[in-house]
Amino acid sequence: MIWSCSDNEELTNGDNDTISLSKDIIQMDRDGGNATIIVTSSDDWRLSGICDWAHPSVTSGKNGDVVTFTIDPNELDEKRTATFKFFTGSSVIPLHVESQSAYVMDLLSDEVLSIAKEKNTVRIELNTNVAELTITYSDGGENWLTFDRRDEFGGK
Repeated sequence: MIWSCSDNEELTNGDNDTISLSKDIIQMDRDGGNATIIVTSSDDWRLSGICDWAHPSVTSGKNGDVVTFTIDPNELDEKRTATFKFFTGSSVIPLHVESQSAYVMDLLSDEVLSIAKEKNTVRIELNTNVAELTITYSDGGENWLTFDRRDEFGGK
């Protein structure tokens, strides 16, 4: 028996073996959750891939079986990705799993700022991965404070 794997994401078809999935990617938000995949195959199939945050309900089955992937919450400040491979005979098809990053919002400036009566500029520094921040003011702050700009450096 000869066995090989490749990074090619195309269905590898040998003899009359076929396999397909109801979807080729699972995308989850940072909270994680469950996603199901239906496997259509010409024969019994098996699943390979190890991931400590994406857990398949089964690793082998037959045509028409459903695999439920449980995705753990992502508490990292970066997107996580993993690839599982479904095999039947000599046919292989990948399943990509993505988990979006957790929101990071760390105040780097002092929590309390003093502002003089004269017109002044205050700089508030945050470390965040939130692309579109919503600025809100409390206690009538919108009447005397204005947001000037957001600066990013090195993706932060």
